[in-house]
Amino acid sequence: MLTIKECTEAVHGLSEHTVRKLVTQGKVKYLRTGESKRGKILVNKADLIRLMQN
Repeated sequence: MLTIKECTEAVHGLSEHTVRKLVTQGKVKYLRTGESKRGKILVNKADLIRLMQN
């Protein structure tokens, strides 16, 4: 699991905005920590890499 910032470091050229869009569109699996919308978003690394390779 990667934070949004770590996603941008793992995939060259990927912006935080794009990662957030992928999450809201349901294109990558993620987990939100905390109790509200202010919780940290953790993205599934394998899912992100698979999506970027297609």
